[in-house]
Amino acid sequence: MSLITYHESNDSYSIHPVVHKWARKRPGMSASEQAIWAHAAKLTLSHSILLPPLADTENDEIFRRDILSHIDHVRSCQSTIDLYIQKRRQSRFGGYLNWPAPGSTFGPSQAILYAKFSSVFAQNGRWNYAETLQLQVKEFADSVLGLDQPITRQIALALSSTYWNQGRGDEAADLQEIVLKACLTYLGPQSHETLITMETLGQTRWQQGRYTEAKGLQQKAVEGLIKLRNSKMHEDILSAMGHLGRTLAKFYEDLDEAKCLLEETCECMDAVLGPTHLKSMEIQEDLAMLTVQMGNKEDLPIALNKMRHILDCRKEKLGKEHPYTLLAMVSLSRVKIALREYDEAEDLIRSGLQIADRNLGEHHIGTLMGKTVLATILIHQSRFSEAEDILHTGIERQRGLSVYRGDFHPDRIGAMIELPSVLEFKGN
Repeated sequence: MSLITYHESNDSYSIHPVVHKWARKRPGMSASEQAIWAHAAKLTLSHSILLPPLADTENDEIFRRDILSHIDHVRSCQSTIDLYIQKRRQSRFGGYLNWPAPGSTFGPSQAILYAKFSSVFAQNGRWNYAETLQLQVKEFADSVLGLDQPITRQIALALSSTYWNQGRGDEAADLQEIVLKACLTYLGPQSHETLITMETLGQTRWQQGRYTEAKGLQQKAVEGLIKLRNSKMHEDILSAMGHLGRTLAKFYEDLDEAKCLLEETCECMDAVLGPTHLKSMEIQEDLAMLTVQMGNKEDLPIALNKMRHILDCRKEKLGKEHPYTLLAMVSLSRVKIALREYDEAEDLIRSGLQIADRNLGEHHIGTLMGKTVLATILIHQSRFSEAEDILHTGIERQRGLSVYRGDFHPDRIGAMIELPSVLEFKGN
């Protein structure tokens, strides 16, 4: 059989599992030779991955999903080989002497490989793995290059995004403030990188519940980006507009403005990236949630269909247990609550929370938000004791959502607002 098979139908290459196993473990290959080939495999995978701002199409998203299993496999093989070599080294001295291994060879090529692999882990919701790799790249870039170089700032922002997705908003903001200060020093206030960093910090302020600061940063960033490019039809600008719309939805007097901005952004993002791109669906989801917030019953069926579509797309693109898939389940359940479909909403929330508790942890900001939504459903079902237990537990866990906000994070306040109505219905 051929070592590699080419498939004309989809312009791809594959290796038969039997041939693959023979090539990886053929008789006579020493552990050191296997290590060389495992490293070659990692380099080959790395060369197929492009770092931002390249490779941001929908096909690239699919590719980063499909390559994940290959990265997992080669990293597992490398770990097995390294462990075997270490044991062999120790056995030469009867196990009494742990002979030192060669010094670290971490350099530019290793940093690029780690950065590329971390981008795959990040898209697939494997943020713990992404963080481990990004921390090593950042440490290397800090020591060799410094913040005056764009590569160092980029990896710092990538790490801050990982913190953001883990619900660690304070750590994300600390990094982003450092990068923004460096951008202002080396590039000035009107550069594209400075404005993107400013908008990124605005997103984190939103997660921290600091909505006024978020609004100010995002408005300044959007205005600057549009002026810089003299157009709105760019994915960075449209993402910034969408995030601004989400922030405006936190201010009652800005709801109509938020709706107009999100509708415009949706239309433009669909034209630039396509309606099923991950960034496009993020804006669509925010618009659906604003529809629920505004309480226009005529628009709820549209929001329902949109959220069903987003959930199906994320299951296909990201997998059933990806955190953003779980977020779509929460958003769909909120639409169902507005439509008084409480039983279906509860089924969605409970199935999602089982996964969130296991994968994200009970203290993750997304898990806690999902439990508050579950409590809301239970209140509508007159199951007040269950709702009270969930709210009490959630309120205590939400105490540490943001060091800056302390006891007064908006998510915690929202849960506290629900609690008196429960107590009133119970007659307490």
